[in-house]
Amino acid sequence: MNQIYYFQVSQWQHFAYTGVLLFSFLYLVFLKYYGKWNFLFIIFLFWSGFFQDISELLLGNRLIANVYQIGMLSWSLFLLPRTNFEEICSRHKITTLLFLLYGIYFIFNSILHHDDLLIVISQYSKILIPVCFLFVLCKMMDEGYHEKLFWLFWELVIFQIFFSILKLIILGGFIEGWVGSLSAIRGGACGTTLPLLGLFLFAIKNDMKIRDKYSVLFLIGLLIVGFAAGKRAVWLLFPILYFILSFYVFRHSLSNKLMVAVLILPVVIYVSLRLSPTLNPDNKVWGQFDPEYTYNYVMKYSAGIDNSHKETQQGVGRLGAVSWLNNRIASYDYVSLFGKGVEYIAVADHDDYSNQKYYQGIRSRGSITGIVSTFMMHGIIGVVLFVSFIVGLFSHNRTRFGILLMLTILFDYIFYNASMINVMALFTLALFLSLYPTESAGSEFDRR
Repeated sequence: MNQIYYFQVSQWQHFAYTGVLLFSFLYLVFLKYYGKWNFLFIIFLFWSGFFQDISELLLGNRLIANVYQIGMLSWSLFLLPRTNFEEICSRHKITTLLFLLYGIYFIFNSILHHDDLLIVISQYSKILIPVCFLFVLCKMMDEGYHEKLFWLFWELVIFQIFFSILKLIILGGFIEGWVGSLSAIRGGACGTTLPLLGLFLFAIKNDMKIRDKYSVLFLIGLLIVGFAAGKRAVWLLFPILYFILSFYVFRHSLSNKLMVAVLILPVVIYVSLRLSPTLNPDNKVWGQFDPEYTYNYVMKYSAGIDNSHKETQQGVGRLGAVSWLNNRIASYDYVSLFGKGVEYIAVADHDDYSNQKYYQGIRSRGSITGIVSTFMMHGIIGVVLFVSFIVGLFSHNRTRFGILLMLTILFDYIFYNASMINVMALFTLALFLSLYPTESAGSEFDRR
C-alpha cells in the first residue's frame, strides 16, 4: 500500500468516495435526525470537506463551498436568539469580552490592510460559527441533552473512521487529504487532530478503560484515520495523550489491562515506524525498523538539524518556524505588531508554497503553524488577543480533563496547524468536550 497524490486520483475514484459521503449525509439528515435542527447543524459542520469537494468536482470553483459557508454563518446567527444569550454571556463575562476584543481587532486589522471583504468574512466565520453555536451547546447542556450530544459526536467520529477505511479501499493507498467528510481531497491536517479529540471522547465514555472489543476497535479506528491521511505525528502524540489521560487525569493504577497497554506501547511504536514510509529508510509501507533513521528524519524535517546544522534552523520545519517567530517578535516593527492582513495567508498562490522570500524567511508554507499564521496575518497584537480568548474559552473547565484539553489545543495551535480551531467541526467538538460534565464520566477529578 503506497502513498497516493491528489493528481493521481481518477474521476471515478473521486465520484465513488464523494458518493458514499453524499448517501451517508442524506441518511443522517433525512432519516435519522430529520427535524432536529441543532443536531443537523453539527452534522453539516462535519460534512464541510464534502461541500468543498463537490464544488471543485462539479463546478471547478468554490461557489458551492462559499454558499455553504455563508449558509452556516446565517444559520448560526439565526440560532442565537433561541438561546439564553444574556445569561450565558454573564456567566462567561471575561471570555465574551476577549472574543469581542479579538473580533474588533480582526476587523480593524483587515481595514488597515485593505483586505477583501468576502475573504475576511470567510476567515472570521471559521471562528464565529462555532462560537455562536457554543451558546446553543450551553443551552442544550443546561437542559440535559449532554448524553444525546455525546452519542451524536461519537457516531460522527465513527463515520470518519468508516470513511477512512473506505478511502484506503477505493484508492488502494493512503493520501494526505480526504479525512472522512471533514476535509477535501487536498486537506489532511485533521488526520492528526481528529484522533486526538476522539481520544478525549473515548475518555468520557470509558474512563480510559478498555472494557471490551469495541473499545479496542474504536482506538484502532482512530489510528487508521491518521494512517489513511498519511500523518506521522499521530503515531507519537496518540500514545502520549493516551497515557496522560490514563495516569494523570483518571489516575488509574497499573491494573492487568493497563499493564497490557503499557507493554503494547513498544509494539505500537515499532508498527508505526514501519507503516509510515517517511519514517523508515525504505520509504515504503512496512519498511525496515530503524529508530536512528527516524530520529534523524524527524530532527531534519521539524528543525533542519542534520550533520551540517547542529542547531534548529530558523524557518525550517515547524520548530524552526516557532524559532523564527521568537526572533521576529523581538523586532517590534510595524509588520511584527500588525502583520500583513488576512489576504496575505488566505489567498497566497500555490506556486508560493516554498517561496521563502514571500513567507519572510520560512522555507515552506507547510511549516507555518497556527500561531505563526496568526502572527503573519495580525501581528503580535492579534496573537496575544487570540491566545487570551482561547485560554479564557477553555479554562472554565478546571478539571484535569479540561486543563489537558486546553493544553492539547494550544499545542496544536503553537506547534502544528491549529486544525482543532480552524476546522469548524473539530472546534465545535472541542467546545462540547470542555462543556461536558466530566464528573459524570465515572472518574473523580481534582478541581482547582
